Amino acid sequence: MYIVLKKDYAEFTPPAGDLGLLTPWAKSGILLLNECLTVHTSEANSHSSTGWGKLTQKVIDVIAARKGVVFLAWGKPAEKRVAKIDRREHAVFSVHPSPLC
Repeated sequence: MYIVLKKDYAEFTPPAGDLGLLTPWAKSGILLLNECLTVHTSEANSHSSTGWGKLTQKVIDVIAARKGVVFLAWGKPAEKRVAKIDRREHAVFSVHPSPLC
């Protein structure tokens, strides 16, 4: 994740000493988002029609009702889910880790 973030956001600096642990991000209010929460092994978007989108959108809507949340949308489908987030109230970033996006 840190490699992709650095590629998309040159100013990104990975946190020192946490060995990739994302708990500090979650505790600071960052939502790491993917459109689908499961897939078949090596089959990107294989569960895209299983209803995950409804759940994902509901989670976004509930969290967006708070103020000052940072959203990190991981890939094109997730980017579409956060498209309506009010950027005056929240920070929204997206990265595209897959060559399929």
